[in-house]
Amino acid sequence: MARASEHPHPPAGTGRIIAPMASPSTRTPSTRNSSVEGRLEAAGNGTVVGWAYDAAAPGRRLEVEVLVDGDLVTTATADGFHRGLSARKIGDGHHMFRAVLPTALADGREHELAVRVAGAGGSALRAVRPFPGFTINDASPFRTTTFVVAGVPSAPPEQPLRALAEHPGVTVASAGVRSTVRGDPQGLKLHRLLIDVAGDDFALCLDAGLVLDRCKIIVRGDGCRIVLGADACVRNSILRIEGDRGRIVVGEQTTMEGGTLLVHEHDLAVDVGRDCMLSREVFVRTSDSHAIVDTSTGERVNPPAPVRLGDHVWLGAGAQVGKGVTIGDGAIVGQHAVVTADVPSETIIAGNPARVVRSGVTWRRELDGRT
Repeated sequence: MARASEHPHPPAGTGRIIAPMASPSTRTPSTRNSSVEGRLEAAGNGTVVGWAYDAAAPGRRLEVEVLVDGDLVTTATADGFHRGLSARKIGDGHHMFRAVLPTALADGREHELAVRVAGAGGSALRAVRPFPGFTINDASPFRTTTFVVAGVPSAPPEQPLRALAEHPGVTVASAGVRSTVRGDPQGLKLHRLLIDVAGDDFALCLDAGLVLDRCKIIVRGDGCRIVLGADACVRNSILRIEGDRGRIVVGEQTTMEGGTLLVHEHDLAVDVGRDCMLSREVFVRTSDSHAIVDTSTGERVNPPAPVRLGDHVWLGAGAQVGKGVTIGDGAIVGQHAVVTADVPSETIIAGNPARVVRSGVTWRRELDGRT
């Protein structure tokens, strides 16, 4: 049995598991037990991570089964703690699982991936997004293996990206080659959205309840992905990728009131977790966009690196988050702070460069219970 880690996402660094837009598979069982909740959160580093909880038996630790190409390959216990689950009052928060995939699957091929709850009538866990994500390390045996989420329940249809031009609130300046969109654009609140893609094989996922208002999506590279989660609201913002195989993810119920998410250089990502609050004029980037070179060796000394914001992170107005930074769950970044190093969970940071000014705190959108 694999035991869950505290964080729902596998740490970056070993293997690239990229799951492109998936079509439903008849081999994946449908959800039958209405009291069971859960998510397949991510796949990376040869592991599968998510959570599972039975509301009818809150103290029970569920067993999950991982299926690859329809065959059971491993199991895990959903007993790991995560603060995000606890904050959302999902049981006692001890419902995360982490399952280790057999190394035999690192064969450079594409496989279908599904997770179901054992003994719950074959209840299949929904995927948090149509593809679980990827990590970057060319030394990993999983670096060329692709895992497609199998049988995402009620998966929205995939269509050419240019079909978005039929929406009255969208302008498609350029769609690139073999670019697709997954979602129901006519059911979303899209207003003054500009899409400009120059590159092959771009995929855009627009989840249910999404709001995009006065935004630009600009892509310059091949094999890029942008995923915007359910009930997220992004206004007055730029989502930009400059480099091949770049990725931007905005999690469910996250709000962004203005700024830029910039993925610059190849094989990099900006991942924003669920229920985050990004204020106006924020800037998150994976690269300095220019090289700094050691004069004695000629080597570059400022390499790019991915950026990850955990769940329930608050970026104050004008905050800047630099390359390689990971911000922990529940953290608060002060106005105009410049973040150049990792931020612990449930802390307040401020200043330039930003430093911890208080620990053991979290935040909420309401004031004294009033919205």
